[in-house]
Amino acid sequence: MTAQIPDKIENMHNSIELGDLHLYRIIARSEHTGSPFSSYSFQSSPSRASPGISSALARGYISCYTLTESGELILDRYEYPYERLKPLEQVGEKLTGDFLLDMRKGFFQDRLYIPFINGRIVTNKTMWVVEKRKTKDELFEESTRQYLEAHPCRIAIAVARHPDLIADKFSIYIDGNIPSTRDGKQPIDGFSARASVGRHRIIIRETDYRKTDRMESNTVDFDTSIEKPSSFLLKLEKGNLILLEV
Repeated sequence: MTAQIPDKIENMHNSIELGDLHLYRIIARSEHTGSPFSSYSFQSSPSRASPGISSALARGYISCYTLTESGELILDRYEYPYERLKPLEQVGEKLTGDFLLDMRKGFFQDRLYIPFINGRIVTNKTMWVVEKRKTKDELFEESTRQYLEAHPCRIAIAVARHPDLIADKFSIYIDGNIPSTRDGKQPIDGFSARASVGRHRIIIRETDYRKTDRMESNTVDFDTSIEKPSSFLLKLEKGNLILLEV
């Protein structure tokens, strides 16, 4: 997702320092909203929003707030950066109840949740919550774990020796898609993949899709099992790719 332009907040409170933090979201905190990450329910709404007009401003408008000296938050106006004739819309709505400000130094940075109770900011910073954003490595490890849990069945394809049958010039297609290689490095003399438990189909094709005489094997339907890997043999006979379940 493209990094989004934050909303604006003018800080008039004497004891609150926001520094280089930007406001990205206001989250409701009420037993009636269910999830603690429900969006705050405003009385007003932008009348000229153009969602999707910019990838960096998917919502189509910018909300502008003031944090008052008394610790209340006022929605002053909506700004429409891509609306030339009427770029502003005055609002003047005071936020009420319990809610959180989602503050960040950047869209992909750590989040600082600043709470409001009964419409007033909580000045005790020990009540503020920091949510660390996961690193790219942590996100990759998490997605890999989820992928392997969803695809517990191993598939192994051995390649018969032939001068025109070089494994790295071919690709596996399982159920019409090239599977992820997150199960590890591919063997030199074959392929490995993972699949979910159930019925699947497999076919081997030359990787270069631009070739007019692109080779592909027959399609094999097979069932997977967690206990036993599905094994295949790919060979070349009389110019034809043949895939066998073994």
